[in-house]
Amino acid sequence: MKKSLAVLALAAVLAVGAVSTGCSNSGSGSGKVSITFLNSKGEISTQLEAAAKEFNSTNKDGITVTVSSVASSSTVDETMLSKYASGNPATISMVDPADIKTFADKSLDLSNESWVKNITDSIKPSVTYNGKVMAFPFGVEGYGMIYNKTTIEKATGKTFDPSSIKSLSDLEALYKQIQAGGVTPVQISHDDWSLASHFMGTLFCLQSDPTSYESQLKAGTADVAQNSDFTGLLNLLDLNKNYNVYKSSPMSSDYSTTDPQNIATGKVAFWFNGNWVWPNVKQFLTGSHANDQFGIMPMFVSSKTSNSIVAGASKMILIDKTKSTAAQQKAANEFLNWFVTNSDGQKALVNDMGIAPAFSNITLQPNGLSESIVQYVKSGNIVSTVSFPGDFYTKLGVPMQQYLVGKADRTTVAKAFDAYFKS
Repeated sequence: MKKSLAVLALAAVLAVGAVSTGCSNSGSGSGKVSITFLNSKGEISTQLEAAAKEFNSTNKDGITVTVSSVASSSTVDETMLSKYASGNPATISMVDPADIKTFADKSLDLSNESWVKNITDSIKPSVTYNGKVMAFPFGVEGYGMIYNKTTIEKATGKTFDPSSIKSLSDLEALYKQIQAGGVTPVQISHDDWSLASHFMGTLFCLQSDPTSYESQLKAGTADVAQNSDFTGLLNLLDLNKNYNVYKSSPMSSDYSTTDPQNIATGKVAFWFNGNWVWPNVKQFLTGSHANDQFGIMPMFVSSKTSNSIVAGASKMILIDKTKSTAAQQKAANEFLNWFVTNSDGQKALVNDMGIAPAFSNITLQPNGLSESIVQYVKSGNIVSTVSFPGDFYTKLGVPMQQYLVGKADRTTVAKAFDAYFKS
């Protein structure tokens, strides 16, 4: 759910012979219909391409789905606004939770679609706007401290039980043991979406009433610096900075390659991130690391995160109603329903993409990090995600990066957060 639990957007451009949604041959009487899918989850671009290809070759209604991805230099809302301005929106767009409201007037009401009845009850409110189901919940994602259990056990010479770590001091003691065993304890990804939306965005997830707290910040009646969760988050970040594999060059991390390779191959033991990184990590699990075991631990920021991680429906799918034809809208829902009710579609979603499904009828269990997410959700040990404005991470990522490299202190970061909401 990269850049999706709060506000995310990523991916390399995946141009695959894009077909204009407004100019398909759906009305030609040929029985064929072409639709486009805008993907904002770059980690699964290859797998989503493969899924679309399989659907295209097996559906009997002549539907062709063409996938493209949001550029790494843009956000999904920026990309969609540009496409709508040019009169060429995608038929299907994968968006962040906050975008449901932004594009509600341009999106199809999905309340009566067949797959709606299978949405997990706890997830349905997140795709509902003004009493209507406006989006397809693509999956459930969560984040915390990812760990390589195998690496930890090799470094410490002891069996690792993650439930034995109950506080930040426990985590630091473990870091010291790991370091003594010749392994760098942790790595920090410097990306603005990771530091701002996910890491510091946790501040808002932890509030008893996130909406009220945001209103107080906007009104200037609350001060981020006085919030204990803000302090707790920076305490964790300071600990990770001290043991960071990139300590000498904090901005040299690489989310797409070096970071997943480090934790997959045992160069580091921990990484703050979410289950959306599994496809990136999995590609490096070869040879002696082919059977390494992974999981996600809490962040130990406050009592709320002592045994819980942050999780919720992350990526949502909207269907355009401004340019797409009735035939394209029907085809789009058929493609989405394929993921929910077709065994091949379920396999593509859960096994190939590693998505923790948001549908109660899907019994497949995701592997890797999504397995951890499912366990936390089933046990009820989750802190629900919240949505932020589209520019949250682009504006607050900079002061967080300055803090990471030692060019800003806590006061500077707190003032940046306060100023953002006041503006």
